[in-house]
Amino acid sequence: MNDFSFLRARMLKHVATRGYDVLAPVTGFDADAAARDPWEIATQFFGEPPRMVERQPIKPVPQGRSFASNSAFTPLHTDSQIFAGVSPHAQLMFCAKAARQGGTTLLLDTHALLELIQRDDRAFFSALFTQVRKIPFVFGDV
Repeated sequence: MNDFSFLRARMLKHVATRGYDVLAPVTGFDADAAARDPWEIATQFFGEPPRMVERQPIKPVPQGRSFASNSAFTPLHTDSQIFAGVSPHAQLMFCAKAARQGGTTLLLDTHALLELIQRDDRAFFSALFTQVRKIPFVFGDV
C-alpha cells in the first residue's frame, strides 16, 4: 500500500493557493496497480473513497478517433465528465511509461479566462452562459 499522505498534503496546499497541482512522477509507484484497481488508488491518495472513478486508457489504436486512442495533436480539452450535475474536483493520471514525444500537461485557468472575457467582452461573456452550443464528441454530441 502506498503512503500518499505527504503528496496529499502538498496537493491540498497548492490547490488552496493556486487552484491546481501537478505532481511529479512518484518513484516506486506501481502504475499497474492504478490500472487494476483505480478505486483503491484514489482512496489511498485522497484518504477517503471517491464518489466516482472513471478509468480511461490512453493508448493509440489503429483508426482511433478520440484523443485517447490516437497520437494526433490534441487541442486544449477537458478530460472531465459531469457526475450528478457536478464537474470533477480532482483528476489523477497515472502513466505506465513516458511518451516518446509530447505528453506535456498544459493547464488553462478557466476562472482567470472568464474574468478576462467578462472584462473585455460582456456580450460574449453573457453568451457563454445563455446560448446552447452543440459540442461534437466521438460518442455523440453534447
